[in-house]
Amino acid sequence: MKFGGKRGFTLLELMITIGIIGILSAIAIPTYRNYVVTAKRSEAQQNLVQLASRMENCYSLNNTYTGCVNANSLSSKVAENYDLTSTVNTAGNEFLLSLVAKGGQTGDKKACQQLAINHLGRKYSGCSTVATCGSASADSESNKCW
Repeated sequence: MKFGGKRGFTLLELMITIGIIGILSAIAIPTYRNYVVTAKRSEAQQNLVQLASRMENCYSLNNTYTGCVNANSLSSKVAENYDLTSTVNTAGNEFLLSLVAKGGQTGDKKACQQLAINHLGRKYSGCSTVATCGSASADSESNKCW
């Protein structure tokens, strides 16, 4: 049977193509988002370690951690996704630097939304205060995101 030379796609072919694109999108988009969140977390971890190093350098010069870093110490890319908190004890000889996720990073795993490092170089995830990072539950969770 001749159809008079009409060419094109049938509705069935178009629906199958749209279905395939939908399935691929359902797999690819979440995977890409997870990759982006993980990459931003990695950058934040690097920045946090650099800040801890800066704290140690400041301590060697001033014999105190007080006043060594502030909220502007983060790189601009990390500051878009995390808030920095610096806690120094009253004697000035111990510190805890913590990053708390904001914006798009709140889509990260719950334990990875808070990253911290202390004066001993101990890295924590899932806690952001001296009291919670020093607890037994924080120790068991401490390396899940580092």
